[in-house]
Amino acid sequence: MSIICIDDININYKLEGKGKDVVLLHGWGQKMIMMDFIFEHLKSHFRVLNVDLPGHGDSDDPIIKYGKIIKRARQFFCFLYSVYQNEFTFYIIQTAV
Repeated sequence: MSIICIDDININYKLEGKGKDVVLLHGWGQKMIMMDFIFEHLKSHFRVLNVDLPGHGDSDDPIIKYGKIIKRARQFFCFLYSVYQNEFTFYIIQTAV
């Protein structure tokens, strides 16, 4: 597992595999372990990012709470940029809430 700090929030993630990029997003109130079965299957075919969203799992709880959607979206964009640098083509798989 790895950590990236965005706006003083440590975001927990793991990135494994080779090939096209896939981002896994767990549902509200869950954590990335909920996506482990999919992660383990896909990493032999794709480069897969599994992330604990801020306030979930082993990622820090943000100081700005959940009503600030633009701030939260910017933080997640900054996180993706930190992981992928200039490679911004990927698929997203999300669980239902």
